[in-house]
Amino acid sequence: MLVQMPLETSRNFLAFALIALFVLLLLVVGLTQRVGMLLVVSASVALPAALLATLLGTVFALLLAKTDAPSKTFFFTVLIGLFLLPLHLVAAGWMAALGSLGWCTLLTTNLGEPALLDGWRGAVWVHAVAATPVATLMIGVALRLVDSRREEQALLETHQALVIFNVSIPQATPGIAAAFCWTLVMSSTEIAATDLFRVRTFAEEIYTQAALGAFDPGNGMSSGVISFVCAVGLLALILFFGLASFAQLIHTRIESGAFIPWKVRLSHYKPLAVALLVLILLLVAGIPIGSLFYQAGTLAEEYSEGWNRYWSLNKFCSALVEAPWQHRRELGVSSLLALLVATLSVAVGAIGAWSMRSEQK
Repeated sequence: MLVQMPLETSRNFLAFALIALFVLLLLVVGLTQRVGMLLVVSASVALPAALLATLLGTVFALLLAKTDAPSKTFFFTVLIGLFLLPLHLVAAGWMAALGSLGWCTLLTTNLGEPALLDGWRGAVWVHAVAATPVATLMIGVALRLVDSRREEQALLETHQALVIFNVSIPQATPGIAAAFCWTLVMSSTEIAATDLFRVRTFAEEIYTQAALGAFDPGNGMSSGVISFVCAVGLLALILFFGLASFAQLIHTRIESGAFIPWKVRLSHYKPLAVALLVLILLLVAGIPIGSLFYQAGTLAEEYSEGWNRYWSLNKFCSALVEAPWQHRRELGVSSLLALLVATLSVAVGAIGAWSMRSEQK
């Protein structure tokens, strides 16, 4: 029993495709060879990262939202905590593990050989694992909102694994599309990972040109400015399409009033599901955070035979204690900015939520 993509999502996708094609035509008009190559590089990073994050997020969300795997509260709590990890911290963690001087690189490769994670590969991987928590949450919400009556009806005709692929996933398409679009836009506009892995992208070029005054009103509309405006418009359309489809799904399910989710009974496969959840958490958070801990406590001593690297608990504790005082100015500025932005965001969000409230009769 195959369930097609929701009709509203199909209409949104068609409208999005037509508008995106028009914006792409405008973008081509303002392209130069340099800008075109930068856009190609940006797409070569953003598209694989979005696909990989959506794949990891779908697997993670299926295990958390559609199975009776144990310890799901723990995994969900860790998933929420991963939202606090900024992109540059994730990138630094993976550099400490698989970069040119990472502990895993030094153990598995010879001196002078290329790093296991560098350049394009590093940028794609870091963007993907950093976006996996957000993708998991979006897809998980969509899977929880699937109409359980359709799943139970399909269960009468086929195996529960086929119900997941034929009913649950197609009905959660808006959430999967929203996760893909979100990751695509974030990977196209962030420069922390690409700068660290030395990948020149369109977003970094725009940042450089803006710092040089290319967007000042008196400098006129250059081809780079035109390309930037068109690219931003296209990314806004992509994000709007994904979030609009996701919002439509949530609204439809709220109106239906049925919120009892159907779940796959794993029986003796529960240990395998837990092992898979742990593996994904290791990829998303365990390896980068653990590598930063290892890097903070690493010492190197020179002997007649060469250098000896080892981990010291005293070095790690002293670095952890001294860091807040050493970087007190940066922490103060960051805290002040965070407080102002959080206050303004909550205030604006509260006003918007109050204006959209529904009166109960």
